[in-house]
Amino acid sequence: MRFISMGRLLHWKGFHLGLQSFAKANLPDAEYWILGIGPEQARLKRLAEQLKIAHQVKFWDRLPREESLQKLAQSHVLVHPSLHDSGGWVCIEAMATGRPVICLNLGGPGVQVTDETGIKVLAQTPEQAVQDLAQAMANVLGNASAIGQIYNVSGDRFVTFDGLARTCAAAVGKDPNALKIVHYDAKQFDFGKRKAFPMRTQHFFADIHKATQDLNWQPQFDLLSGLKDSFENDYLASKRDQATIDFSTDDEILGRQ
Repeated sequence: MRFISMGRLLHWKGFHLGLQSFAKANLPDAEYWILGIGPEQARLKRLAEQLKIAHQVKFWDRLPREESLQKLAQSHVLVHPSLHDSGGWVCIEAMATGRPVICLNLGGPGVQVTDETGIKVLAQTPEQAVQDLAQAMANVLGNASAIGQIYNVSGDRFVTFDGLARTCAAAVGKDPNALKIVHYDAKQFDFGKRKAFPMRTQHFFADIHKATQDLNWQPQFDLLSGLKDSFENDYLASKRDQATIDFSTDDEILGRQ
């Protein structure tokens, strides 16, 4: 089994999560290829050494497009754990070659990859994402019938947008029942280049029963604990709570209520 990740080696591309997941899965007979160059390359190589998987990881640097597509075709699964990616063209290229995609359910890849073309992992905390990725990778490797199959690896509960807002309130120590939620019609506003929070009207389904039955996989984290961990170890730790926030779009919406 060969996993492959492709792209600029930047922190937000999440290659470190891919390496940690590969190491945690403990796959002595598998390989992990990483194609690309960037400022994170030296750190990623050190991480592979620290995780004791350097002998299984191959860094190919930047290759011509035709050769890159050949490497993709020689691999079994594309791992694309990007934390912030609006396009994710490599996911489309992988799907065009018939390779399933393992990605975080974020940004463009979270929309591009469907139940028929890959595995979308819920990104609540780094620890949870690594654990779920690793378990799915390990179970697929030992299950010949799972090769080429598509699985959703997320939680076992659905949540509405209102429920998500109330869960966020609870995660930061607020009373969710005291939260006032305002609904609005985006078509009534012209925000220009500004963006309101993208609460889409569509519903997204990620049924995990196939993964639980075929891979003997079970979710180990819930939404509330994941949001609490992100708030404490990401949002507060990075001091984003001290940043100046532009609420002009919110004020415009609330001004018409």
